[in-house]
Amino acid sequence: MYKLVVHNDIARFDLPRLMAEDVVTGRRIATLLQQLQNDQDKLDRMSTPNWGGSPARPIPRNAPFNVKMWRFAQDRGMNLWRLRDYLLVSQGREYRLVYAFFPQKLLYVAFAVVEKEWNYDPKHAISQRIFNSYNQVEYNL
Repeated sequence: MYKLVVHNDIARFDLPRLMAEDVVTGRRIATLLQQLQNDQDKLDRMSTPNWGGSPARPIPRNAPFNVKMWRFAQDRGMNLWRLRDYLLVSQGREYRLVYAFFPQKLLYVAFAVVEKEWNYDPKHAISQRIFNSYNQVEYNL
């Protein structure tokens, strides 16, 4: 069975910031994380490249999110992905959940909740935080 672990960085940094700035988004992210943790089908989709289509054309029609690989990280041996929640998109909120998949353990680790403007810049402080946390988790597996 798959398992999703929420890294301490989300609890310490991202969720408190979101709850202070936009409580609706903060609550939705917290709910989404719980839903993912309790749904094996959704967890399985989280490692299917390009699953979910787009908000305007979800594939399948009832897809609640889409996922994509973080190509820069993937090219450097880090199995990092991002999830875009369609409920947030429908409310005009553009956030991404950045996570890793460790297939040998059937383990997902959610590392960050980021705004779209973050744009996957590898030099950004949040990217560096994600890379450091990923390396630490991978080392301890």
